[in-house]
Amino acid sequence: MPPPLARLLHHLPDPGTPLPCPGPERARISLAAEGGSASPATVVQMVARRLTSRAALRLWSLERVIARWRARKTCSTRGGDADAMAKRVASAYRASTLILGSHDHCLPDSLAVASQLLRYGVRAELVLGVKLDPFQAHCWVQMGDAVVNDSLDATRLFTPVLVV
Repeated sequence: MPPPLARLLHHLPDPGTPLPCPGPERARISLAAEGGSASPATVVQMVARRLTSRAALRLWSLERVIARWRARKTCSTRGGDADAMAKRVASAYRASTLILGSHDHCLPDSLAVASQLLRYGVRAELVLGVKLDPFQAHCWVQMGDAVVNDSLDATRLFTPVLVV
């Protein structure tokens, strides 16, 4: 059986430059940088989702977590005012960082933000990116040209290698 990430990552003939995957659209705005407020209930939901995502990544493989996310995203049918919901979730995420912090938790935090958006019927993309020299990996949530939970400056440093 191949290693768990073998189906997600590919070896390159020239390891000097990562090849970007198809999509996402080039980000032009960051909802995380915009002002706004979230209700206390929405902030509590975000804190709970962030803690749940951290636990899921400790208990299950990345492959399983991503497969579950894909399945949930595929089954989503509800709609709504996506922009308003995304701003609400971005505000809740920003407020939740005052409680839980955000350093070195981009993957579970992005899963939590994307899950909260999905709960409101808003489909977003979970983007995993890398940069070389020194190697770093990063994850964020994006809707069209809007980054939901990070700054444009931070995400532009990374080449997307997986978009879910």
